[in-house]
Amino acid sequence: MSPYAGSVLFRLIPALVALVLVAPGCAGYLTKIQPPGDSGTADAPPAERLDPEVMGRFLEAHVALSRPAPPDGPDGRIEEAVELLQEALALAPEAPALWGALAAARARGGDYAAAAAAARQAVGLAPNSAPARYQLGELLHRLGELAEAEEHLRFAATVGVGGDDPHLPHYYLYYVLKEQGRVDDALIALDGWTRALPEDSFPAALRAQLLREYGRVEEARAAALAALHQNPGSEDALGVYLDSFRVDHGSESRWTARDARALPVAVDGLEQVLAADWSRPRIHRVVLSLYERMGRFDLASEHLRFVRILGRQRGAWLDQKEVDLLIRQHEHRAALERIDDLLGREGVSGADRSRLTLFRVTSLERSGDVAGALAALDAIPPGSDDYGLAAVRRVRLLMDQGELAAAASSAISARGHLAPRASGRHIQLLDLAVRARLGLGDLDGARTVLDELEQLDGRRGLERRVDLDVALGDPERAVHRIKEALARDPGDAGLAVLLADTLVKTGDSQAARVVFDEAEQEVVRWEQSRLVGASPGRVVEVAAQAERQRIYLWTAQAQVLGGLEDYEGASRALRRVLVLRPHDADAMNHLGYLYATANMHLEEAEELVAAALEQRAFSAAVVDSMGWIRYRQHRLAEAEELLRRAAAWQPGDPEILDHLAHVQAAQGQPADARASWRAALERLPPHDLGRAELRESIEGSLRALDAQTGR
Repeated sequence: MSPYAGSVLFRLIPALVALVLVAPGCAGYLTKIQPPGDSGTADAPPAERLDPEVMGRFLEAHVALSRPAPPDGPDGRIEEAVELLQEALALAPEAPALWGALAAARARGGDYAAAAAAARQAVGLAPNSAPARYQLGELLHRLGELAEAEEHLRFAATVGVGGDDPHLPHYYLYYVLKEQGRVDDALIALDGWTRALPEDSFPAALRAQLLREYGRVEEARAAALAALHQNPGSEDALGVYLDSFRVDHGSESRWTARDARALPVAVDGLEQVLAADWSRPRIHRVVLSLYERMGRFDLASEHLRFVRILGRQRGAWLDQKEVDLLIRQHEHRAALERIDDLLGREGVSGADRSRLTLFRVTSLERSGDVAGALAALDAIPPGSDDYGLAAVRRVRLLMDQGELAAAASSAISARGHLAPRASGRHIQLLDLAVRARLGLGDLDGARTVLDELEQLDGRRGLERRVDLDVALGDPERAVHRIKEALARDPGDAGLAVLLADTLVKTGDSQAARVVFDEAEQEVVRWEQSRLVGASPGRVVEVAAQAERQRIYLWTAQAQVLGGLEDYEGASRALRRVLVLRPHDADAMNHLGYLYATANMHLEEAEELVAAALEQRAFSAAVVDSMGWIRYRQHRLAEAEELLRRAAAWQPGDPEILDHLAHVQAAQGQPADARASWRAALERLPPHDLGRAELRESIEGSLRALDAQTGR
């Protein structure tokens, strides 16, 4: 709703009182002049003194409308005011100000037709009065008589009504044109508004909203940024600007948190706004969030400092965000010291204490101290709000350590401490329990847990049922099961990806390729069906949803084809992603890593991963990709430095350790290479079927190294 909407019409009545008080003598005259703010055109009717009896009735009408509404019973204020104004008009029918007051009173009672009739009388008596024309135009707009409303509002906007609300004719003229679907005319009206009132920032925000609504996203983005430069506090402009990049800026956003486009461009525009006015905590918080999504946690920390300086944010949130950013920058010692400091303060709430404990767990885990992380989880007792999350974290840590029996037992026992309403946590724990038992080869135990999981979450249950079929040596049954589900919901891209992956496990890679092609065609059909008769704004939304589906399918296709060593097919899928999202750091890293694995296009791979590093500066995965590229380029010292950094940031990752071992072997360090490969194997237990190929590759590398060194 517009900030200008509401009681606009009724402001005329108290304004008319001011007219009475400044009239000559103040005791016997009501001047027949235009309402306040009139431009005073040359051919306006001459002032006319009115009888004191008329003025008395007018004042009584105003007093009646000013009284508070009765707490119960009928409200007769409007009828009383209307009656008094009609009596005044019977005595002075040629007074346009009285007709305007009657129109305002009628409108206050909701009788817009009668109000418009009174306003016509005022315009007939004072055709060059901009306020009178504005009043009639607004009433006609309410009645849906848009063509005539436009005529009166355009006159009022051109002449100007002055007073405290000079924007109103422009505002309603814009809406009259918009409601007629005359977008370009509405934009011209906004230009006129800006020329007439250059200090008013609202037309710039309306321009951005209108352009977005009609699908002109690039224009909307530019307009929103211009509006923010004019008024950095405009939430409307900020919303349009972020929405144009598909950034989730609040619960009302249509886009997902993973759907942001061109984050570097988005953040650059907001940095320009802050350069002109740094005192905007809301924009600093948004920029902080954008830098977090990009992976530039160092730059996010800078904006956190401004948020802290400017205030308007809970101290505990600021402290916890500081800890989070330290962890994401791999500053674990500093993070743990800060956590200890915060926990040592008086008055720390139970919720904040749990939150800080979970940060401790994360920091210990990411620094390689898994035993310390598990011990820290004991500080979150059953019954606390964060117990469910802590239980899930415990099970995952145990699984990562290969302690599958303990993980399965922990998952089942933790559920006994969770309320039934915590269905999401129950589902997560059941899912992990099934995975752990499958890894142990306890298929009967997995089946028992799976039955309950399917009751709570059919889709998650289907995925684990497929895993069970494969573990039972019946992947064909798994394929049939997925096809049945896909037949019921052919537009489910997730099911298509699951089917393709399962077909690869059966050895039917050609059928897997066909699945991806059919899934793409299904996206086309879905998109076309929803574009029929869609509004411009809906067209943009449908296109965005279809794009998300395509991105998901192409990314999954690249993963599957890369696993089949079809590097051309995989790279083709990723290049399609980058056509739609040229700033997508994950796609750039994936493609660069793929090229390095295939030992091809190394110069382009370097450029891609370097661009990804600009955003994902603290990502072990992206640093690992660059290290792997350096290995392929025979720049071994640089490769080792990068891979050691990645291994420190993500301790125990078997793929990073495998890459590091290759570099060490190439540098003539067989003992170090052997140690790295053995450490990788320790993190790849035999039951980890999903990484069987990596295990086989590492075992083959070790055999080759032993043969080379004569062991």
